[in-house]
Amino acid sequence: GVRVNAIADGVVLRAGAIRGFGQWVVVRHTIGGRTVSSLYGHVIDGDRYVRAGQKVRAGQKIGEAGLANAYHLHFMVHGPDSSPPLGGTGDRNPRPYLDYARRHG
Repeated sequence: GVRVNAIADGVVLRAGAIRGFGQWVVVRHTIGGRTVSSLYGHVIDGDRYVRAGQKVRAGQKIGEAGLANAYHLHFMVHGPDSSPPLGGTGDRNPRPYLDYARRHG
């Protein structure tokens, strides 16, 4: 499997099975003074590495992508005014958060 890491320090909100993504992990973070949730969809065994309520660190392995999910991952960032996985107006462009993770993780 290909390692999937948390983009920043945070707390796992959800991990495990979900209709539409198969398996997922959702982590709540405070980044740059903003509260956001990062969503990692189609991970393999979403609750194998983390559990809801667990604190995670930037760069920590929270899942895997691999052959079982055709080596793809859905990555989304939602603001506090949204509810994963369907965020509406709370959806955020994930690119700045990936850049942040590269600089700080």
